Amino acid sequence: MINLVRFSFLAFILFSAPQAWADSNAARELAERLEAKAMNGDIRATYKLGLLFSQGKKVQVDYVTAFEWFLRAAKHDDVKAMMKVSDMYLAGKGIDPSVEEATKWNEKAAKKGSRKAMVKLGAMAVSQKKYADSAYWYKKAAVMGDVTAMREIARYYYNGTGVHFNLTLAFAWYELAVKRKDRSARTLQLKMIEEKGQDWANEIRSLVENRMIPKEYWDER
Repeated sequence: MINLVRFSFLAFILFSAPQAWADSNAARELAERLEAKAMNGDIRATYKLGLLFSQGKKVQVDYVTAFEWFLRAAKHDDVKAMMKVSDMYLAGKGIDPSVEEATKWNEKAAKKGSRKAMVKLGAMAVSQKKYADSAYWYKKAAVMGDVTAMREIARYYYNGTGVHFNLTLAFAWYELAVKRKDRSARTLQLKMIEEKGQDWANEIRSLVENRMIPKEYWDER
């Protein structure tokens, strides 16, 4: 494997302004310490190297090098690294863009239990007009307690997007999101109360309070 740290720092030194040289030594030492740990199997250090070269806070941004380190960590089941690899494939940073690869790595992270990955898969599916897939991932994240996903799956039930139209479940999911202080969910829920009436809303709230709906959510608790 090529020494990615030394290669990147060579480019950094060649093209940096003179006043940056002093700082470059400290940054180089940090990167080389992390690289030594990474090469000895420290996955956290491997991920940190990806961050170091992708953020450009201490060294010049190098997306190719960042991608290599993130990919190395992702292949060792680091969920955060999987998400970074997915992001870079989606944006075409450090690697040729590929929605297929971005989806693959997001799915790997989702299978490891990442709610963030599930929500991202839901959003990615929308951009491809795969609404049933989007609903699947939003519901999965919502069941795990993700507020954004709760609001989105509620909206899907309200509009019949990717799922069967169901105002009861729409209100129930909004209710769970509202309990987590989601203001957007509260606004949308109030709209439903105006449409259906307070008595109807109270009945649904009672079902939620008694852990009856949404069934998938309460089955996990």
